[in-house]
Amino acid sequence: MRSKPEFGKISSDDAVQIDACIHKLVYADSDISYETAHFALKGLCERIGNSGFFDYFEKNWHDCQDRWVMHRRADLPHFQNHTNNRLESFFGKLKDGVDGSKSMAVCVKTLVAYDRRVENEYRYRLARIGQFVHSGYDEEMANVLRFTTPYVAGKVAEEYAFALDRLETYTFLRDDEDGHILHVDGGKKSYVFRDDDWRCDCEFSVSMRLPCHHVIAFRKSASAEGPVIPWASIDERWTSPLRELKKVRQFSYERYSDKDAGREVLATMTQTQRYAEALRVTQRIASELSDIDETDEFRRSLDFLEQQWRNFRQKTCEVATPREPGEPGKRRSAAHNDSDSIDELKDQEMSSDGDSSEDKEVEEVLAGAPTIRLNPKARKVGRPKKQRQKTVASEKEGRKWFDAAESGRKTSGDVTLVRVLDNLDRDQPGLIETQRRLSGVLVKFAEADAKKPKFKRMKNPVLIQDAFYILPAKLLDACMAVLPVANTEASAISVDEASQDAAPTAMVETVHIKDVGAFSRTQIETFKRCQNLKTAVQLGIDMHKWLSEEGLPSLPAQYHALAREVARNVLESYPYKEMKGLSRMPDYKYTMLYRLTPPTWMTDAAIRACCERLVAGTGTCRFAGELTGRTMTKKTRSKDAVQVDVALRNRIMG
Repeated sequence: MRSKPEFGKISSDDAVQIDACIHKLVYADSDISYETAHFALKGLCERIGNSGFFDYFEKNWHDCQDRWVMHRRADLPHFQNHTNNRLESFFGKLKDGVDGSKSMAVCVKTLVAYDRRVENEYRYRLARIGQFVHSGYDEEMANVLRFTTPYVAGKVAEEYAFALDRLETYTFLRDDEDGHILHVDGGKKSYVFRDDDWRCDCEFSVSMRLPCHHVIAFRKSASAEGPVIPWASIDERWTSPLRELKKVRQFSYERYSDKDAGREVLATMTQTQRYAEALRVTQRIASELSDIDETDEFRRSLDFLEQQWRNFRQKTCEVATPREPGEPGKRRSAAHNDSDSIDELKDQEMSSDGDSSEDKEVEEVLAGAPTIRLNPKARKVGRPKKQRQKTVASEKEGRKWFDAAESGRKTSGDVTLVRVLDNLDRDQPGLIETQRRLSGVLVKFAEADAKKPKFKRMKNPVLIQDAFYILPAKLLDACMAVLPVANTEASAISVDEASQDAAPTAMVETVHIKDVGAFSRTQIETFKRCQNLKTAVQLGIDMHKWLSEEGLPSLPAQYHALAREVARNVLESYPYKEMKGLSRMPDYKYTMLYRLTPPTWMTDAAIRACCERLVAGTGTCRFAGELTGRTMTKKTRSKDAVQVDVALRNRIMG
């Protein structure tokens, strides 16, 4: 999907979420599960701005669920194989002998030859005499393994062990209308099977065509005749058909000692073919020489090759081959391949009757065989091996995060962080309800807490659009630190102007985090807003706990009712709710009360609110303002220092 330009560019995190959602659709076990995942996919594509992919899915996949959805294919004998791996493996083997340069006739010939070879191998496996054994199987499983394969026996063994373990939990009721039908209860679902063919309607029995644990448990509990595992319910596909062995006349063999017979006759090569072969060899030699790092070794190798070229040109080079057994002084033709002679001698060694003289001759020939020195620095041919284990682990982690995000959206009551926070500001529930809704917003990328984000201005950044989580506290603070001030002197907002004519810029302020992704300024500020609300809720709950456990016992009895009322009011109020009886200032929220818990220092807003309450409650108090203080480096008090501003003192005293 990410490689197709019509679907646009999406981030890796969003692509992982779509992959996890598709996985939920493929392995849906009911219509409800499919509809839930389908609704999630639609919302996900809308949030990341990729509606084209959802339209493609609706057109090509949604209308043919019977072909790929798990619960739709449960009644098909798919043998628990939902991929085309066997077909891909077949094509991969064909590519070893077929490429784009071959003609159609050669391709068909290769295909037929490969099919004939596979058929012969299959016939050989069927006609092979013997049986499989397993030391861990009892008599029942040993009989199953005798006429099936280890793969089938392993599947049946799992059902057999499960049936013996759950034997007492199942209840079997025979149908009133049809006596061969039995109903099985005691598990997550109820199933039905027949006692004439021992076929059950569970997924394992239908898809694998093997006896399931329901049938095995019934036969064990009812003490049915014959084996506990019904052989009749094992499909013919899994069995090994026995063929009658025909008696043949015993044959005898004699050793064939003709040395010249059976040798391969090489065809005469044209000048073009000889040049192509020589060019191929020289290119390989040049590739090996280019990989040599040491200059001296490179020069020596190059001089050696030049000397060999002079010898070939002057017709002074003689090609030596291993000696024939019994002919120490004779040289063979250079056209004969050394490997052929070695292979023949190895075959003779394997088929010999223990003659020591022949063994010595074979050892002499093998000792004189040419050796090949491999270059360890040579680059390996082919595609690098895929780290399958790492890929599977990352896919499983992405699916877990998708499930956690969907569960969090249900808990929070909405699908995006901005809407969740806006709903909380509008509803203003108590601390317990606010904490419950925010519990659906998890902290992701905890392992990247020490990463250093970078700020960039990009024209078309690939952002993580569907981020229903927040970053770790340390990483989020680092992201806020790298963001420039939004309201600078150049782009200052004029409050007096009735309208703003600022044109939107094409550049997007982006924070890029390595191995995590890219986020916009709005997303980072939303993360910080959610984190601040979580922190405020926790401080409010801690204050309620302190008032109930420590503050209340330290007060006189006549103030206990008032303390309980204050604690209840704190618990039932939203952190950003305005406090009654005070002027409408941004700081006069319930959050400033959360800082009154010892040993936390009170903020200036709390001190100012306390002064305003004293002024409003008593007529003898007046609030003149705040005095800015600073810490002194010395503990001694300066006599010349002015303790109170003169204008402020005259205002208070006057």
